[in-house]
Amino acid sequence: MSSEKINDYNQKLLAVLGTIVAIGFIFALIAGIAVFVSDFFFDRNYNSNRGLISDEQLSDMQKDSLIKQIISFDTPILIDTVNAVYLIPVVPKNLKNPERSQNFADRTETTLEYSSFKKGYGEYYAEYANMLLYNSPKNEIEKLFSKRILITSLETYYFKDDILIVFKGADKDNNQDGRIDSDDFSSLYVYSLNTKKMRIISQQESDIINYEFIENSKDLFVTLGIDRNKDGKYDYSYEPCEVKRYNFGTETLENIIPATLHNEVLKLVSGI
Repeated sequence: MSSEKINDYNQKLLAVLGTIVAIGFIFALIAGIAVFVSDFFFDRNYNSNRGLISDEQLSDMQKDSLIKQIISFDTPILIDTVNAVYLIPVVPKNLKNPERSQNFADRTETTLEYSSFKKGYGEYYAEYANMLLYNSPKNEIEKLFSKRILITSLETYYFKDDILIVFKGADKDNNQDGRIDSDDFSSLYVYSLNTKKMRIISQQESDIINYEFIENSKDLFVTLGIDRNKDGKYDYSYEPCEVKRYNFGTETLENIIPATLHNEVLKLVSGI
């Protein structure tokens, strides 16, 4: 093959390869931009719609008669099949733009930001601002909470003499990020369907990590994440947990690991 033909072949090959590389680069650039735009707008909308507006921000908005959050109602959840009693979740929704409160009631259409709901096995995970208890045969309805709270989960437990509904929720902006959400310290709320009483299980500078009913009892094991450095959040990687027993009868959290035993185990681990 002559040198001219070889040079011509090489030039055509380089042109083809260059075209392929250029097309690949363009596709990669477009894909990258699409991912960035999607992540940016989705995360911004999701984060802006999480939880409740903090009390501080709410106070500032109230001065200007502005409303940022409204409420929506989810599908009723049957919790007592015998008496046909339902829970109706109240879901907070964020408006894209704050509105004047005096004009709000006159609006017939509202544009809402993104919101999500997940349902687990027997446990409901979401972000609720309250719960309504509806007795269908009596056509009676009532709210369960008389304060601002963000409920992040609920479970129902059935006993021979009662049905207990356990909520996990937060009511303060502990980490000062402008929202009351699942990143803030949570408490447990145990509602008795029989006595209509709400019990609150909490501990200062602690987050409820987990709980479990003790066998053949209404008492609970409660796992608490301790905010050891007092920065308003619990860091699982560096901060400790402790396990306590909630006495259902006395409505108190009780230590089950004596200080002496705690220190003995600590010495074994730390080598002190």
